[in-house]
Amino acid sequence: MWELINKTLVTPTKQHVTFVLLVVGSLMILFGTTHAATINGLPLLPQGSAEIIQKIGSAILGAGVFAVIMKSAQFTAYFQKSIHEVFYRPDLIESTEIIKHKWETLTRSLLKNTLPKSYQNASAVIMERFFDDELQFHFEDFNVAYQFTLSPNGKTVHITHKTSATIVICPKYQSITIKQRLKIDGQLTIKSLLIDDIPMDLDKCFSVCPKDPNTKLFELTVHPKDGLDRTLRMERIYEYQQDITKEPYVIANLERYVKGFVVKAIATGCSVYFRPTGAGAMSDVPGLLDGEGNTRWVLADKNTLLLPGQGYIFVLTR
Repeated sequence: MWELINKTLVTPTKQHVTFVLLVVGSLMILFGTTHAATINGLPLLPQGSAEIIQKIGSAILGAGVFAVIMKSAQFTAYFQKSIHEVFYRPDLIESTEIIKHKWETLTRSLLKNTLPKSYQNASAVIMERFFDDELQFHFEDFNVAYQFTLSPNGKTVHITHKTSATIVICPKYQSITIKQRLKIDGQLTIKSLLIDDIPMDLDKCFSVCPKDPNTKLFELTVHPKDGLDRTLRMERIYEYQQDITKEPYVIANLERYVKGFVVKAIATGCSVYFRPTGAGAMSDVPGLLDGEGNTRWVLADKNTLLLPGQGYIFVLTR
């Protein structure tokens, strides 16, 4: 019996639900209007039942009309256009926070099957690392040069660290503040800091961390040249000493996006082993000698982007 009902009534209704809504709604309105006196005169029905039937019919008819609109080509095209703009034209959304919320929602959904017990924490960590305060500026054409010189005692290495990079300021910021923590076991000496070849006041840019005397705090506020040129060139040199019998490592970790990254080093009296670190890092990057005796490692060419959390490590041996 149920199979017969399902075959003759349920299945056809599902297949033609829009048509059924239109017909049922129209018939209820017509019936409630033409037989109002009869319906209201029935002893078992409350007064005004005909009007109730008309309203129910109007609601059903409205649902049918809405279903027709939903299935129309015009509405489908409009809906697809709206969805396309949300995903592929996020610049049309005024609030950055709205974009972040949508991205985090999608990320949780993608990670739900991969990390069923901790996908919410994972999406929060990704959001914090890659989107929190990372929109003010990024680096391009980043070059780092090291000079390692081992002293005659065989344990103290003198390290000269030179950095040159282009700072690219995002369009909506009129000024940015660059902050960095330099943690060194030995004494740290800042030799120079230049922005677009102009020397900066080192005493204003560097200070000692009140909680850790071995950590120096670097803070510098810069402004774009004008509305069109929003790039600045930074060069910095500092020196320090390190006991490789206690700490044979030199570790660097990127905190911002970097497009184009080259590391070079020259060692006197000691040997160095180099390896990139962080998520997605290649297991081995070949080092190539240049004409000045440096070994160069290209972590990213001028068209490749490194993410926050990536970096590199040197291991120093006698």
